[in-house]
Amino acid sequence: MPYESGPRSGVFQIVPLDARAAFVAGRLRVRCAQPPARRRGDRRSQPLRQVAWLLDIQIAATAFASGLHVATANRADFEQIA
Repeated sequence: MPYESGPRSGVFQIVPLDARAAFVAGRLRVRCAQPPARRRGDRRSQPLRQVAWLLDIQIAATAFASGLHVATANRADFEQIA
């Protein structure tokens, strides 16, 4: 069976950052303004860590607004958002 992707394949579900999720992201951004402290082995610069943090907030907000769960290897950052 060939690998399929797309809105009807069941492999991925594309969830947009809609108005509700954007509102939740804004509220999270106010409550969690700074990324978590740098962990040992993290060589990213402060600006890169900040951008990654903002993307994590958008992912969490989109999942929350859609009633979905987040599966990630980056558990520490998402636990701070929770």
